[in-house]
Amino acid sequence: MGKRVDIKGLTDQEVQMLHVIAKEKKYSSLNAFLLDQVRLLIDNQQIDEVRYLYYPHLVEMNEVNKLILEKLIERERLHEQLTEKVKVYQDLVSRWLEFEGYNPEEMGI
Repeated sequence: MGKRVDIKGLTDQEVQMLHVIAKEKKYSSLNAFLLDQVRLLIDNQQIDEVRYLYYPHLVEMNEVNKLILEKLIERERLHEQLTEKVKVYQDLVSRWLEFEGYNPEEMGI
């Protein structure tokens, strides 16, 4: 059997309302109802503590993810620019080789 806890300061009307609520929610007794409510409060408190413990880290992870995404997008843009420059240089080299009398296709260019 668990520990006993007494609640002081409730009015008769408040105690009666607790009995009504326990009955409406189909608890076997007022004690079962109050025990369930206290455990629910404790569980919620533990969840809140975990939430507050990890929240700053999750926010930081989100910011890092945003930064990584921005860098990846920038890198992709730079890659596309370099690819275009390589195509231009390839075209210029091909033209120069043709001008010099070589066939760039035979050379694999």
